[in-house]
Amino acid sequence: MEISLANSAYEKAVKLTQKYITQNFNEADTRHKIIDEVIHSILCWPKELVKRESYINPGYADYRLIKATGDDLLFIESKREGEYFSLPNNFNNHLQSNYISIRAHLKNGFLIV
Repeated sequence: MEISLANSAYEKAVKLTQKYITQNFNEADTRHKIIDEVIHSILCWPKELVKRESYINPGYADYRLIKATGDDLLFIESKREGEYFSLPNNFNNHLQSNYISIRAHLKNGFLIV
């Protein structure tokens, strides 16, 4: 059963990739057409466990995925293609943060958000 679910998720990701590979989205379209689709249709994350525009110190996250316990699991910040954000140099120096172009992964047949 798990392999079947993984294959289904993969097939959905491939279709999403093929559908939008040549598009250039602004932030709102990226959220609506790609990120929402990945979170809910591909990852099957329950809508009641997704908070949008949540305050996290020192600002807001576009998405906050939470566990059933209410604990934070993942923060997602979306940008339009070609715009990136960076963390201040003194913010969690022991952690590593990178940005990855979605378009680069779409061209390789993968969608990583």
